Amino acid sequence: MRLPTKSLGMISGLQKFRSLPSVFIGYSSQQKGYKCLHIPSGRVYVSWHVVFNEDIFPFGSVITPTDQPSSSSFVSCSMTLGVLPQSLSCPVSVNFVGPSNTSLRSSSLLLSTNHRPPIDIFSTSTNPPLNPIDPCPHDVPVTPVLPAQSPIVISLPTNTSPAPIIAKGIPHWEKAMQAEHLALIKNDTWTLVSPSPEQHVTNCKWVFRVKKNPDGSFQKCKAQLVATGVTQQYDIDYFDTFRPVVKATTIRVVLQLAVSKNWSTRQIDVNNAFLHGLLTEQVFMKQPPGFKDDVHPQYVCKLNKAIYGLKQAPRAWFHNLSSRLALGFTSSSADSSLFIRIHNKYFIFILVYVDDILITGDSDSDIQQVIAQLHAEFALKDLGNIHHFLGVQVTSTAAGLHLSQSTYVSEVLQRVNMDGAKPINNPSQLSNSSSTLADPFPDVTKFRSIVGALQYKPSLVLT
Repeated sequence: MRLPTKSLGMISGLQKFRSLPSVFIGYSSQQKGYKCLHIPSGRVYVSWHVVFNEDIFPFGSVITPTDQPSSSSFVSCSMTLGVLPQSLSCPVSVNFVGPSNTSLRSSSLLLSTNHRPPIDIFSTSTNPPLNPIDPCPHDVPVTPVLPAQSPIVISLPTNTSPAPIIAKGIPHWEKAMQAEHLALIKNDTWTLVSPSPEQHVTNCKWVFRVKKNPDGSFQKCKAQLVATGVTQQYDIDYFDTFRPVVKATTIRVVLQLAVSKNWSTRQIDVNNAFLHGLLTEQVFMKQPPGFKDDVHPQYVCKLNKAIYGLKQAPRAWFHNLSSRLALGFTSSSADSSLFIRIHNKYFIFILVYVDDILITGDSDSDIQQVIAQLHAEFALKDLGNIHHFLGVQVTSTAAGLHLSQSTYVSEVLQRVNMDGAKPINNPSQLSNSSSTLADPFPDVTKFRSIVGALQYKPSLVLT
């Protein structure tokens, strides 16, 4: 945790240090920041300048909690949006058919920005397989590159930890890397400059993943150049990083309104959204691994635009998009990610979740015009009517919209090797108990990943 200058003298012996080892205990309800406990002094600080060490557990001993009856309730795996009356007055009150509002908050919509599929694993073999598998890899460090004539065998492991890889020489990934590098050059993302001692240079790496269709089938191999934002320094190469994220309640209200008014809801996806963010700070980055300039291999990249991995990249992208929408649209006071326009008595609503955008309104021609205007500013894909948004499958029915997380549930079960398990009525205990004699979880990183995944579908624990 980074301490402000005025606090350095409050703790003896820390006058020479700008940071303090502490324990994360939660989020402040009074201001923006993390609540951090300094164990030796017992003081609690609130700061947003923190670096987490996920491999150290100060309170690693198991504490047996008092038995308490479980208050969890079952939640359906899917839900249906009902139809509101045609006359709609303000404020809007939304009633859903199916689970209660409390259940909907936890299970109806998947709002995940940081989770991406793990890195894909390729293995090579000198002998052709009897039944070669189509190129649908799942996650990997790559083995050393063999001669070009060696065929590629794609395995689908489920217990491999994601790791950064360099895949020069493997045709699938090399083609993806070249396409990404060419897109960055065309976008004028950086300018090569000579290095100097006063520059703080950020590192970068390639991240590889397999993009899938909404139904889980293979779409394409994608390589992405990512800056290692953990090496950035506050007040040097980044300042503010906050950007708003659309609320689940806002999504449900807008979808309910669209259903009740029989409006079409269009979905668009912005290609490489963060690369459209304009930087106000001077940020220097090393040249991409495997793509150093032949004439100036020692030069560094002075970033003209944001790149994935930078701490300020999401904020820069949202600021650029909102400035484009400022002409005609107004940001909602209830949710900064909701933009509203009233033109000639026609309503247009735009929901923004990073690079996924929903557009709905009572004029199809106005919706198409807005999409054309955005397409003139950014490279985007028009996905047509909404069908898969934030991990939730959306199906139009006679009664409205049916929302389901069946694909997400299948992916979570596959990650824990339980896709073949049979559900039972109630496998959970009525009381929580733990034992100090139990063996520790062998892979704490995977354990935390599973717990995080269950936050978007807590009812999965009870099925």
